[in-house]
Amino acid sequence: MFGPAPDLARQMLQHAKIAVLERLAPDRVDDAIATSGAGLDHVRGEHAVALADASAKKKFDLFVFLTDRRFAARFDDERWQFAYADLQAVTPNPSIWKPTLKVAAGGRIHEVLIEYDFVEPIGRFLQAICAMDPRLRGPQDDPLGAPATAEDPTGALATAHGGAGQEPRANLLLRLVYEQTRKGTTSVDEGVDVVRRTDLFARTLRFGRGAKEGWWLSPLSANDLTFAFASIFGRPHAHHRAGNVATYDFHLQGTSSGVGKAVASSALGLASMAVLGVGWVSTPGNTLKQFRLVATDTPASCSFTLHGVEGSDLPLLHTTFPRFVGKVHSILRDVEADLLLRRAAFGAAPGPDELLAIPQAALDARLRGALG
Repeated sequence: MFGPAPDLARQMLQHAKIAVLERLAPDRVDDAIATSGAGLDHVRGEHAVALADASAKKKFDLFVFLTDRRFAARFDDERWQFAYADLQAVTPNPSIWKPTLKVAAGGRIHEVLIEYDFVEPIGRFLQAICAMDPRLRGPQDDPLGAPATAEDPTGALATAHGGAGQEPRANLLLRLVYEQTRKGTTSVDEGVDVVRRTDLFARTLRFGRGAKEGWWLSPLSANDLTFAFASIFGRPHAHHRAGNVATYDFHLQGTSSGVGKAVASSALGLASMAVLGVGWVSTPGNTLKQFRLVATDTPASCSFTLHGVEGSDLPLLHTTFPRFVGKVHSILRDVEADLLLRRAAFGAAPGPDELLAIPQAALDARLRGALG
């Protein structure tokens, strides 16, 4: 991790309610991402730096989330995001009645509501960022994968040594790609694609769900991701495609038909809870009855958005049902791990339904043959 934000956070954010770097709790970072929409840009190597959290235990609605490139904040139903490079000035206003940060960015003054205890430390941190040349406020990009060498043509070994190998499931995938490429059973181009998707998956596991330009990121292809959603929530009741963008509408109430039995038990559990309308698909006076998935393939990933379907309105779900978004992100990690491994082992030809129908014994035999 590079750039000035990590060192500044260690120096300036010493507060009982502000977790910095090693003290960050992954589940709280996931909550911050799901409820603010501020997914990390894993394609460029963005990292979480600090979380200042004054929320009630089960209502994650009062926090400031700092990364090595930007900050996001939520106060009740209001949300803000600013890239450090866009900041022009930050003025703390430690009013007990209405504590705020006045943020000058993009030629406008934004009044960011913030917990009183955070105004001074967060304000000083952002002022220190503003004092720097905008070109030096963030780190250099850390793209997915690693450069190829003659001994490591897909970059699998270097990617594992670079941090992705710390996650056992990602490490297995990288070993598999290396061996398959070495033995000639997988082409270098296919191997490079799997390595980059695996690195994205590892960053998701280590740092939380990624996003880019307002779209959540998944290491699956769009076809595999939409099948995963159908396996979890049942068959969509409507779908259409415009170019390379696919749209699917799912009902959450009234039926459990179509729920896939081939996916992990945790995913099936999610589907069951969705059908029952448990707490995380409801808010006071409102229950999520259907949602829309929009997905498209992007390099070594797919990008997707989640929307409520409320008549003609399609609000982003992290603004209306953030707990639902957090649960989807959590369950997807297990489904992504399973599909990525099966896709790496059996290649691009089988459909996702065929992949998930392959018995575990056959998958184990394929892995032993490739790694043995």
